[in-house]
Amino acid sequence: MEPCVEIAAVGWTHPDWLGGYYPPDLPEDWRLAYYANEYRAVLVPAPVLDRAGVESVSRWCGEVPERFRFYFELEDAFTERDDRRLLLDAAAGCLGGFVLEASPERAPCIERALVRRFPATDVVRRGAPPGVHRLWMPGVSGPTGPVGLVRWPEPPQPAELRAQLEGFVAASGGGGTLFLDAGPEVLERARDLLLVMGWL
Repeated sequence: MEPCVEIAAVGWTHPDWLGGYYPPDLPEDWRLAYYANEYRAVLVPAPVLDRAGVESVSRWCGEVPERFRFYFELEDAFTERDDRRLLLDAAAGCLGGFVLEASPERAPCIERALVRRFPATDVVRRGAPPGVHRLWMPGVSGPTGPVGLVRWPEPPQPAELRAQLEGFVAASGGGGTLFLDAGPEVLERARDLLLVMGWL
């Protein structure tokens, strides 16, 4: 079976996205829907989720196509909030998974709780043992889960981008969702490469 990789962004308000991806006259409230017309997932950064309420998360789910999936970055502070369960339940119908950024002591417990509550989602974390719950990132060796994350302060060269795509496919055992914290031109370049490689 050929690998299959879904490329998606970290958030839909990345500074590079505001300068050239969205039409200048597009209202701010329409950006998520605009993004969701082209991509099938987004990783919601922990600070954005921390500021969101149940109403916001419910609105997000109503603004995207049925196939679209939200992945939430969760930190220790979020798991201690009283309204966390309501917030996650509000997104249950459009959840793709979780990227845990929790302390090593608490992460396994949080991971198990999320897997029990949302069994159809991907739950990965940085520093997990090799296997399906390990987040793929550049430099991670051994098997990982089907979710990867690459942060680029500067746009990568094509060879570097291809190497990261190949590394993700090899570690994840065939692909999954790869989130790029980069401008829209990097995501487009990644999708073009995947198309040429037959992995899209």
